[in-house]
Amino acid sequence: MTMKKTYMMKTVSLFLLICLILLQPANILAVGNYATLEDIKQEAMKGWHQSYEAHGRTIAIDVSTIKIPKVQQVPVYKLSSAGPVADDLLAGLNVVNNAGFLNAAAGNLWGETYKARYVDYKINEYFTLENARWEMRTDGSEMTLQDAYDFSYALIHRIYGEELAGTLQLEGIHVLGKIYAIKPEDHSLQDALTQNGSYTFHYRQYLGAIPIFQGDGPVFEKAVKNEPYLDISCSAETEVFSTQDYALFGGIARIQETLHEDIPLSPIGTLIAVLEDEISAGRLRAVESIELGYLIYHDKTSLDIGWAIPTWKCVAEYYVDETGAPYTSLEADGTVSTIPRISPIYIPAQNPYLDLFSVDSARKTAPSIMTWEQAR
Repeated sequence: MTMKKTYMMKTVSLFLLICLILLQPANILAVGNYATLEDIKQEAMKGWHQSYEAHGRTIAIDVSTIKIPKVQQVPVYKLSSAGPVADDLLAGLNVVNNAGFLNAAAGNLWGETYKARYVDYKINEYFTLENARWEMRTDGSEMTLQDAYDFSYALIHRIYGEELAGTLQLEGIHVLGKIYAIKPEDHSLQDALTQNGSYTFHYRQYLGAIPIFQGDGPVFEKAVKNEPYLDISCSAETEVFSTQDYALFGGIARIQETLHEDIPLSPIGTLIAVLEDEISAGRLRAVESIELGYLIYHDKTSLDIGWAIPTWKCVAEYYVDETGAPYTSLEADGTVSTIPRISPIYIPAQNPYLDLFSVDSARKTAPSIMTWEQAR
């Protein structure tokens, strides 16, 4: 009798325990679905190495290291444009635009340079910081690549000031030779439009050590076609022909508010599962790299405010469907643009999903953010 009573009590206790677990709020059960940034760094070191068979193709993924910023936390910020540059800093420049996105040039070569509709170059090379040949000199130039970079660096800091310029990091360098007009009839090069080549320096804005991916190509796709764009830019570019002939383009964001000091993210395994679904569907054919950074979403109330939200950037080959048909989209001016494939693609880091072709404009607005308190 005692043994039977004891067994029944244990059974009831186990049943009550199961009921209590099932009755817990969903966000408490969800804690296992999220990871700290340190956990994700450990996952990232393993990379992604796997072969898949889909629609008669072998998709071999070989991403050695998934790039994670060297930070301890991933905050969420509200941003705004840093605003126009002070007029006195632009003295001597021909300013086309200064309303949050600066477009200005010095010298008088710009009108001549772009009179021709079609142009080409005999030198056209792209470098990163790791492989730049700093002593090289483009054709006809008195400046080496190092000279041009020093000039560009000083220009960026003079125009934007030390604080904002300090958020920019050099991402790439484009070295071009003299600009030649192309003869439409036979595509031959005509006389050079410039006396020398140029150096273009591409800068990306970082928040702390976390890059902002804004401006990298298709982000929200149809969700923003023919609709107002967010009035915030997060990059800059200088084009240097000489110390007298140069241009500066770009805009910088400023942090208005830290909404969350740190948020939980989904494990990398969840991200890979989303991408594997796209491989199975025949849309994803290759993945070159994966990196964690920020994407700027619209605030729900103002186009002057954006939310910097942790997002995965995947440099990939992504197609409309399994046939590899080109992607076409309707531009704001009514023209139709066609690209063979989409790259990069962006996936939210907290709750990964991929729906590039949705026409729901709500996709461009900031999603709800789960905090660590809610996750626990």
